[in-house]
Amino acid sequence: MIERSDDINEELMSAVSAFQIEKVKIYLEKGADPNYTVKYDAALSTLNQPDTPLKLVIFRISDCLLDDNDLKE
Repeated sequence: MIERSDDINEELMSAVSAFQIEKVKIYLEKGADPNYTVKYDAALSTLNQPDTPLKLVIFRISDCLLDDNDLKE
């Protein structure tokens, strides 16, 4: 049985954030939890940061769809 730890889940979040698709696959195959939730401290929890791998994927994809003109509005 593969033990899951917060470390591998944090690595999964880092790989998602950096668009490292092959690493994401590897971490998931090694047992990273796709439903993992990041535990932010009280100050950051109010900033509505993506706290799961799926939310981070959605955030990163939407971020890529922005261009400089979108940011001026």
